[in-house]
Amino acid sequence: MEEPPCKEEALLLLHKVTSIERFHELSKVAVKVREEECGDIFKLDGFIGPITECETDPPCRYCSRASVNTIFRKPLSENEIRMAVEVLRDETSVHRVELGGGTVWS
Repeated sequence: MEEPPCKEEALLLLHKVTSIERFHELSKVAVKVREEECGDIFKLDGFIGPITECETDPPCRYCSRASVNTIFRKPLSENEIRMAVEVLRDETSVHRVELGGGTVWS
């Protein structure tokens, strides 16, 4: 790829994805570009958990707070974050970590 697409070109492509079939077409092209540019790779991210309490009420539909699963309702303590990082570092091949945060409106 000589130059990456500009923002307008990328948005034009995304706006043309109006069906699952078009999404599959775009995904196939994206996979081909990734393989040509980077090789056949997949990078796994580790998600640790929330670090701030979300003030959005009701919670966003896609958020884990909207589900019956209550595991990520409260922010993690510094000790919990430290332990999670150590487990990911020592016991997995994960090299990138995401710390989630809730929306704070004030």
